[in-house]
Formats: sequence, structure tokens, C-alpha cells
Amino acid sequence: MLKLQSPLAGIVRKRPGHDIVAVRLPIVVKSCERPFEQSAPAPSRPFGRLQLEHHTITYRRCDHSCSELLVEDMELHSLETDPEYISLQTELVHLQTNLANESERLLIIFEGRDTAGKGGGIMRFVRFLNPRHYRIVALTKPSEVERRQWFLQRYIQHLPDPGEIVLFDRSWYNRAVVEPVMGFCSMQKHEEFMNYIVTLEEALVKDGIRIIKFWFSIERKEQKRRLSKRKTEPLHMWKMSTVDAVAQQNWEAYSEFKAKMFRTTSTPWCPWVVINGNDKDVARKEAMRYVISQIDYPKKGSAAKRIVPDADIVEVIHNAEDAYRYLSTHKGH
Repeated sequence: MLKLQSPLAGIVRKRPGHDIVAVRLPIVVKSCERPFEQSAPAPSRPFGRLQLEHHTITYRRCDHSCSELLVEDMELHSLETDPEYISLQTELVHLQTNLANESERLLIIFEGRDTAGKGGGIMRFVRFLNPRHYRIVALTKPSEVERRQWFLQRYIQHLPDPGEIVLFDRSWYNRAVVEPVMGFCSMQKHEEFMNYIVTLEEALVKDGIRIIKFWFSIERKEQKRRLSKRKTEPLHMWKMSTVDAVAQQNWEAYSEFKAKMFRTTSTPWCPWVVINGNDKDVARKEAMRYVISQIDYPKKGSAAKRIVPDADIVEVIHNAEDAYRYLSTHKGH
């Protein structure tokens, strides 16, 4: 019999007299053995396998109208069956609850090379958090109006409100690395940004916003493998962008601007936290540990056996000296 867990709360229910469960439709479909539109309410086949956003299920239709499916088996994401991950998520729930109660503000920036695991890392972060008290900000390319605004204007409006966590999937640091590499901004605009961003972050921190800046780092061969996967696997093709397409050939240019960013924008009040992202699951758990370790809250340490991040996976850059030291020992990232 399938044991229901909270990831499917709201879309799965047990049918009376059955040792299987029913999925209420419509549901968001990601893929199926027999291809059909992602927005379709249900597959037409009477049985088969169906992949939802986070779960793969084996199903059979209940009735002719296909108003629901009987779920006979379900595969969870590997992390969701990992007790270590669940314990860290419990810590984050405690942290979020206290942050909301105390009206504190937390901004977590996820940066890194293309395919480094930023977006997936965010989704693992928020898996069991209260959606009323967090927001994910993943901005598209600027509109014509935004191009004529102050560069930071479209980011500032998304800063966290009291009691809220905001997670940036890429951030204003696009202007430090991606934009100059791709020619999306002039070098003058790049230099202007590098000159004022430290002052801005200092002002935000003094105003009470906690800022954590993650850089997910991967090796060149690992990026190549992940890019190949995006080109061929239907569930990952949407991630492939024009920037991704030239990521390998621009590797050295990205390294140059990343190094400059570390040297210039690493400060004691807003350091860069570099995560070795070659192993995605390990990287995500260690990033969670870093956040947990930096914030005090009731029940801290009550769920997870270890809340201090692994120093072999997580390195903190507080200043230019730290940056030079890190860069000298991680030339392949």
C-alpha cells in the first residue's frame, strides 16, 4: 500500500476500500509514455506511467470520464526519501516560522555558472516551507521600459517584506558576470555597478535585511555533461537558453569576471558563499546547512544531526584576500 506523504497533499486521496489512492484531475503533466500536451487534464490510455513535476506514478483510470486516476506506485525524488534532507527541511521550517513571527527579512541569492544547480537548489530549499512567507524571484530579460530604468530598480521592488524569505534565481549580479561576457551591457555600465553594489548591500544589511549570496560552482566537464542532457531530455529542454548554448566556449571569460566579482564584492557583512555543485544533492544539503548555521531560532538543531556545513563543500569569501586564496586553489571551476 502506498504511504502518502505531504509532497502530494491536496492532489492525492485514498479511495475507500482500496489499498491504492486516487489523483484528482486535472493535474499538471510533465511527461508520459505516450506523449500529450503538458496542459492536458489526463492521459487517454487506461493505464501506464505518468510523471508529475516531482513524482513518477503508475496509474490506471477509474472510470470512462477519467475524472481521477488510481495510483498504484509512486517514486519520490531521491532527496525526499533521504532522512538527512527531511531533517534539514524541518530545521528550515522552524527557521521560517521564527522569522515570520519576528518579522525578520531574509534574502538568499543563488548565482553560478549555467547548469550549476541554482533553480533546482531553490526548489529543494522551499519544498516544505510555508508558501505564504517566501517568494521565488526569477526575472526574465528586461523590457524596453526596464532597460531605460535604473538597473537595480526591477530588483529592489522584490526585496523581502517583514517576515518573508525571498530567493533570487540569478540577481543583480548578472551585471557582474553574465552581461559583460555576453555583451548585454557596456563595460562602463559594468564598472559603475561594481563601484556601487557593495555600498548598496551594506545599506540593505544596516536596514535589517539578512543577505546570503550563494555561488554554485561546477567543473567544466560537469557543465558539458549537464548541457548535453538539456539538449536531449524533454523535461530539461526548456532550460536551454542562448546563454547556455555558448557557456562552454565562454568558460574562460566567465572565470575572469567571476574572479573580479569575488575580489570586489566579497565583504564581511555580505560574503560570497561558494558551494561545490558537482554533486547536486550534496550541494543542496550543504547550502541548507549554511543558512541554518547563520540564523538563530528556537528549536535550532533539534531535527538535524549536523547543521554546520562541510568545509570541503562550502567556502566563505569575506574579502579580497580570501578571494585570491580561493581562486588560486580552484582554477578548474
